[in-house]
Amino acid sequence: MKHSLGVYQMRYITVLLLLASMALPAADLSGNWPGTLETSRGADSHNLALSQSGAAITGTVTFSNRKWDIQNAKLDGQRLTFEVTMSGANPWVLSYDLQVSGDEITGRLSAKQGPFPGGKVRFKRAK
Repeated sequence: MKHSLGVYQMRYITVLLLLASMALPAADLSGNWPGTLETSRGADSHNLALSQSGAAITGTVTFSNRKWDIQNAKLDGQRLTFEVTMSGANPWVLSYDLQVSGDEITGRLSAKQGPFPGGKVRFKRAK
Protein backbone atom coordinates (compact mmCIF):
# COMPACT_ATOMS: atom_id res chain seq x y z
CA MET A 1 0.00 0.00 0.00
CA LYS A 2 1.39 3.38 -1.02
CA HIS A 3 1.21 6.27 1.47
CA SER A 4 1.42 9.90 0.52
CA LEU A 5 1.10 13.01 2.60
CA GLY A 6 -1.72 15.38 1.91
CA VAL A 7 -1.34 19.11 1.46
CA TYR A 8 -2.49 19.83 5.02
CA GLN A 9 -0.11 17.27 6.50
CA MET A 10 2.80 18.82 4.57
CA ARG A 11 1.87 22.28 5.83
CA TYR A 12 1.66 20.96 9.39
CA ILE A 13 5.10 19.37 9.12
CA THR A 14 6.54 22.56 7.62
CA VAL A 15 5.15 24.67 10.46
CA LEU A 16 6.53 22.23 13.06
CA LEU A 17 9.98 22.33 11.47
CA LEU A 18 9.92 26.12 11.36
CA LEU A 19 8.92 26.34 15.03
CA ALA A 20 11.59 23.82 16.01
CA SER A 21 14.30 25.80 14.20
CA MET A 22 13.22 29.00 15.99
CA ALA A 23 13.59 27.25 19.34
CA LEU A 24 17.23 26.37 18.72
CA PRO A 25 19.59 28.37 20.92
CA ALA A 26 21.57 31.16 19.27
CA ALA A 27 25.24 30.53 18.69
CA ASP A 28 27.51 31.59 21.54
CA LEU A 29 29.83 34.35 20.36
CA SER A 30 32.22 33.95 23.30
CA GLY A 31 35.84 33.75 22.26
CA ASN A 32 38.64 35.53 20.49
CA TRP A 33 37.94 36.91 17.01
CA PRO A 34 41.10 38.18 15.23
CA GLY A 35 40.55 40.16 12.08
CA THR A 36 41.25 43.18 9.94
CA LEU A 37 39.96 46.69 9.52
CA GLU A 38 40.16 48.18 6.02
CA THR A 39 39.88 51.96 5.70
CA SER A 40 40.84 54.55 3.11
CA ARG A 41 44.11 54.79 5.07
CA GLY A 42 44.91 51.07 4.58
CA ALA A 43 44.49 47.84 6.56
CA ASP A 44 45.11 47.30 10.27
CA SER A 45 44.79 44.28 12.54
CA HIS A 46 41.67 44.31 14.66
CA ASN A 47 40.54 41.92 17.40
CA LEU A 48 37.30 41.19 19.22
CA ALA A 49 37.30 39.37 22.54
CA LEU A 50 33.67 38.52 23.29
CA SER A 51 31.88 36.96 26.24
CA GLN A 52 28.22 35.99 25.98
CA SER A 53 25.86 34.97 28.75
CA GLY A 54 22.37 34.50 27.37
CA ALA A 55 21.51 37.69 25.49
CA ALA A 56 24.17 39.75 27.30
CA ILE A 57 27.36 40.36 25.31
CA THR A 58 30.45 42.04 26.75
CA GLY A 59 34.03 42.28 25.62
CA THR A 60 36.81 44.38 24.20
CA VAL A 61 38.07 45.63 20.85
CA THR A 62 41.81 45.92 20.24
CA PHE A 63 43.50 47.80 17.41
CA SER A 64 46.32 50.29 16.97
CA ASN A 65 47.91 48.78 20.10
CA ARG A 66 45.01 49.93 22.31
CA LYS A 67 42.08 48.12 23.93
CA TRP A 68 38.56 49.45 24.52
CA ASP A 69 35.47 48.00 26.20
CA ILE A 70 32.45 47.45 23.97
CA GLN A 71 29.21 49.14 25.00
CA ASN A 72 25.53 48.78 24.14
CA ALA A 73 26.03 45.38 22.50
CA LYS A 74 22.93 43.83 20.92
CA LEU A 75 22.49 40.61 18.99
CA ASP A 76 19.33 40.59 16.87
CA GLY A 77 19.23 37.37 14.87
CA GLN A 78 22.55 37.41 13.01
CA ARG A 79 23.09 41.17 13.39
CA LEU A 80 25.55 42.26 16.09
CA THR A 81 25.84 45.95 16.96
CA PHE A 82 27.89 47.74 19.59
CA GLU A 83 29.85 50.91 20.27
CA VAL A 84 33.33 51.79 21.51
CA THR A 85 34.16 55.14 23.11
CA MET A 86 37.67 56.26 22.25
CA SER A 87 39.01 58.18 25.22
CA GLY A 88 41.37 61.11 25.10
CA ALA A 89 41.30 64.89 24.99
CA ASN A 90 38.41 64.73 22.49
CA PRO A 91 36.58 61.41 23.04
CA TRP A 92 34.63 59.99 20.12
CA VAL A 93 32.38 56.99 19.51
CA LEU A 94 32.84 54.18 16.98
CA SER A 95 29.77 52.18 15.92
CA TYR A 96 30.00 48.57 14.71
CA ASP A 97 27.22 47.09 12.55
CA LEU A 98 28.09 43.44 11.91
CA GLN A 99 26.67 40.20 10.50
CA VAL A 100 27.47 36.88 12.17
CA SER A 101 27.80 33.84 9.93
CA GLY A 102 29.11 30.79 11.77
CA ASP A 103 32.74 31.45 12.66
CA GLU A 104 32.93 34.71 10.70
CA ILE A 105 31.76 38.22 11.51
CA THR A 106 31.80 40.95 8.85
CA GLY A 107 30.44 44.45 8.58
CA ARG A 108 31.05 48.16 8.89
CA LEU A 109 32.67 50.40 11.40
CA SER A 110 31.77 54.08 11.45
CA ALA A 111 32.57 57.08 13.63
CA LYS A 112 29.80 59.17 15.15
CA GLN A 113 32.30 61.99 15.44
CA GLY A 114 36.04 62.46 15.29
CA PRO A 115 38.68 61.98 12.61
CA PHE A 116 38.24 58.22 12.10
CA PRO A 117 37.36 57.42 8.44
CA GLY A 118 35.40 54.21 9.17
CA GLY A 119 35.69 51.09 7.08
CA LYS A 120 35.03 47.39 6.65
CA VAL A 121 35.83 44.82 9.33
CA ARG A 122 36.21 41.05 9.05
CA PHE A 123 36.76 38.67 11.95
CA LYS A 124 37.24 34.91 12.13
CA ARG A 125 36.85 32.98 15.38
CA ALA A 126 40.16 31.64 16.71
CA LYS A 127 40.04 27.87 17.22
